[in-house]
Amino acid sequence: DSCFSNDGSTVFSVGCDKAVRMWRLGETPPNNLAQQIGVHDAPAKAVRFLPSNLVVSGGWDRKLKFWDTRSPNPAGVLEMPERVYDLDVRGNLMVVATAGRHLLTYNVGGPQPQEHSRRESPLKFQSRCVACFPDQTGFAV
Repeated sequence: DSCFSNDGSTVFSVGCDKAVRMWRLGETPPNNLAQQIGVHDAPAKAVRFLPSNLVVSGGWDRKLKFWDTRSPNPAGVLEMPERVYDLDVRGNLMVVATAGRHLLTYNVGGPQPQEHSRRESPLKFQSRCVACFPDQTGFAV
């Protein structure tokens, strides 16, 4: 998975190598490798850029990790009920889809993410993709 920073100058990516990486566009990184800004204990599945200039990543280690790009240690960690399959952020709304058909919503507008709701998906099968509505009033699975 990958995403852009708000200004579009940086790309963040995650993958099966468990790493959270950052590419600054227009610059040549050392050895032509993206800068690693974090790591998960299992493959990382989703990454998004938050309005607070943090990067959030979710993985199969059942954790959401929040990264400040200047530090290799996570700025925060949230335990999830199951493996993270996807997440999306729009404004202060963050939605996470995990294994076990769990859907969790968070308010990420304050200093700490606040859980807003936790529910089971109404769909019969596992949710692999989730997207917030542009007006932040809900989400689609």
